[in-house]
Amino acid sequence: MTIPAAPTMARIPPDPALLPHQREWHERLPLRDYVELAAELAAVPAARLRLRADLREWGLHIPADDAELVVTEIVANAVNATRAVRWPTYRPPVRLWLRGDTAVLFIITWDAVPQDPQPARPRTGDEAGRGLVLVGAFSRWGYYHPPGDSAGKVVWAQLPKPGPQ
Repeated sequence: MTIPAAPTMARIPPDPALLPHQREWHERLPLRDYVELAAELAAVPAARLRLRADLREWGLHIPADDAELVVTEIVANAVNATRAVRWPTYRPPVRLWLRGDTAVLFIITWDAVPQDPQPARPRTGDEAGRGLVLVGAFSRWGYYHPPGDSAGKVVWAQLPKPGPQ
């Protein structure tokens, strides 16, 4: 019987907007997890479960409810963007990296769709469209487009949200 090789951890694409020595800022964080998720609705609860396990294992004192809300919205957006495109051969995965240290957690996703994430302006009775508004309430977040053949986009969120500077 052959034992399958351990999955490799995909590299987080560097941020081309930063200075060369800052582009891979996430490599300095010692706590690391990575998973590729099918661009299916089941990816969202799988991401929450993975996050919960990491928070417990790493002993981070990040509010779990806040982190779960943020990972839910960011992964759901990546899945929805990827599912909305007709792919010529196969649908690419959504990648999720969790990085942290004793005081901070970064939730980082990659999807193959280059369109910028756009916070919606939901009206009072709307049942959808609040995702990125909620992400912004509980974290500092942003996105960038990787250079070269990486395509798509990287969306990141930092918890806890830093205070005014």
